[in-house]
Amino acid sequence: MSLVETLVGMGIATIVLAAVGTLFAGSVASVRSVSVTTATGAEVRVGMDAMTRTLRTAALPRGLTGAFVVADTGRMSFYALLNRSGAAQGTDTVPTRVDYSYDGTCVNQTQTPSTAVANPPPAGPLFTWTGPGQTSCLVRTSTAPVFRYFATGAISSGGVTNPPLTVPAGGITDAPTLASIQSVELLLTGSDPANPQVGAVPLLGRVTLTNVLTAPGGV
Repeated sequence: MSLVETLVGMGIATIVLAAVGTLFAGSVASVRSVSVTTATGAEVRVGMDAMTRTLRTAALPRGLTGAFVVADTGRMSFYALLNRSGAAQGTDTVPTRVDYSYDGTCVNQTQTPSTAVANPPPAGPLFTWTGPGQTSCLVRTSTAPVFRYFATGAISSGGVTNPPLTVPAGGITDAPTLASIQSVELLLTGSDPANPQVGAVPLLGRVTLTNVLTAPGGV
């Protein structure tokens, strides 16, 4: 073989190898993207399930005006009846304060158990929440959650979608509006901070606060 033929053959082989390498790298990136998206979606679903299950136990402690302490677009705090003892709910009605917040990388849940007041007045309050609470990361994400609050449990009335409550800067602070919350909508958007190039995975959920509606006297 001549030198020219050898160089031409090497050039063709280089082009073929480059094309194969590009295809292989693309396949690896695609598989990685699908894997990350699948894992992120699963984590978002687990986090959403944990948050909605806890919200369904939201309740109004006796002596207080509402189940919610904080109602903002990116954080919320409420009282819930979390039965962790395995006993019948009637013997485990001590309310826990639950806080959801975002720190830039995680949607966090903090549960603060209550302490019984030694000599409470007849109308309450029967408990205080001084902490420290137990904090855990529910969803790793670079996108903050979005919470919306409704003064009704119905999605629509007369064919018209019920609007959410207006949330001012700093969140809802007046007691009557906090006490009027009957359902909550949650938007969680999962994303892997270690792989920002992979698309985000959004998930929407809504919970009606059954305990709040059926127990106006508090627990």
